[in-house]
Amino acid sequence: MPEPTTTNQLRNRRANMRRRPRGKVKVTCFKGDLDLGTNIAIGVADVSESGLMLLSNSSVDKGQNLTILLEGREHRRPLKVHGKVNWCIPMENKVFRVGIVLDHYLRNQDLLKIT
Repeated sequence: MPEPTTTNQLRNRRANMRRRPRGKVKVTCFKGDLDLGTNIAIGVADVSESGLMLLSNSSVDKGQNLTILLEGREHRRPLKVHGKVNWCIPMENKVFRVGIVLDHYLRNQDLLKIT
């Protein structure tokens, strides 16, 4: 008989380990695949090889394409990644948590510079 799952196992369904950003990570996020429009990003809550949780100042629809620019203290220029919105949850003060699945995995050396 299988062992019962704990609530912690149910909450963390990501395929890759989540990591908190190290130091100050500058994030910029645009709706669509081009760097056009207004920046909707406030910050990054966590990052993994396959996705990230972004804090946003506007709601986004599931499936929306996003362009994200990440810049840690060790980056000479921003790291540009593309992804799709997997979920969006409203919080207090018109802030939204946005779960993003990246189109391509982050390289390990880029992930280490951010976390």
